[in-house]
Amino acid sequence: MPHSRVALATASLLLALGSTPAVAQAPGPRAISLATGLGITFPFDTRLYENDGFSWHASARFPAVEHINFEVNFDRSAQARSEVRRNVNLYGPNGIHGHVDEVRVDGRIAVNTVSVGAMLEGKNGRTTITAGGGPAFVILQHRHSEVRTGCTATPPRTCEDFVTKYWDGAWSLHAAIDVGVQLTSRVSSFARASLRSGEGGLIAGLRVSATKPR
Repeated sequence: MPHSRVALATASLLLALGSTPAVAQAPGPRAISLATGLGITFPFDTRLYENDGFSWHASARFPAVEHINFEVNFDRSAQARSEVRRNVNLYGPNGIHGHVDEVRVDGRIAVNTVSVGAMLEGKNGRTTITAGGGPAFVILQHRHSEVRTGCTATPPRTCEDFVTKYWDGAWSLHAAIDVGVQLTSRVSSFARASLRSGEGGLIAGLRVSATKPR
């Protein structure tokens, strides 16, 4: 998805935030809730991936004190790409040592983020706005494979297909703002904008009360 569409979606969410009065009302019933949603991510660091990717979000929210919630989140974004190269020469220390009619290269990267945070909460009618952040741990999973067709080379093992996998991780920070609209007594829809290590994201989904409001 082009970055212009991402920017437009972000602007629309921010406009919605600005047009909704975030006046904190007297606290009503509050409950532990579970949420899940789908959306897109867009990279700030192109070493992660080059284009916007698909993302999935899951979280649990726990009421702490008045107007403050504690959240545990899991976010996963992924991008895959394939490339076919034809008439490829294989090179070694002494020059060309083989030829491949076709090489199919497949790559995949997944960014998994586990985060916790404190979220300030404001309500106005059926609308709830929360915003906050906290620490996060980011795990990057990489997979790269090559399939070679019509290969002749010396030594012959140069023609073998191969797959490499590895992962790395690092501590980071995350921040998010969430707008929810109550649909029923226990179900609400939400839109969420987030920032985390190397990428931003837009998510839409549903939140369900897992316990009776207290």
